Amino acid sequence: MSTNPDNNSSNIRVRRAYVDCVELYEVKEHELIQLEKGSDADVFLNFAIFLFSTAFACNLTLVSANFTKPIFQTFAIVVTVIGYLGSLLLILLWFRNRKNINEVIKQIRKRLPVEPILTDDPQAIEIIPINIDVTVVGNSATNPVG
Repeated sequence: MSTNPDNNSSNIRVRRAYVDCVELYEVKEHELIQLEKGSDADVFLNFAIFLFSTAFACNLTLVSANFTKPIFQTFAIVVTVIGYLGSLLLILLWFRNRKNINEVIKQIRKRLPVEPILTDDPQAIEIIPINIDVTVVGNSATNPVG
């Protein structure tokens, strides 16, 4: 960049808004790659829904249609079975991998300790951050507070 005052490009006006605090998080290379890549869980869920819908449609066809050739009935049975099994497998994979990105973000955020907010306002209250981990299993939920 040229520092010549006669150059028109150096007359760019820059406006800066005041920010009282900037928090910087250091990120490791493998974490950056994971964040960039995203989660495979979304793809698993999309294909699971597709396979389940296809299997359900073939199941309705098996129940309601009169097949003139047995090959069509066999095809519908095979698609139904593969669809239900494939969707079940992909739902399990989605459930297992759905929290990958959130865990990476939590791990990065843990590196910066929480600092107390200092204020001269006598009516200000102290805010204590708590981490709530909600795990849903069946119809029950546990809320360990830490």
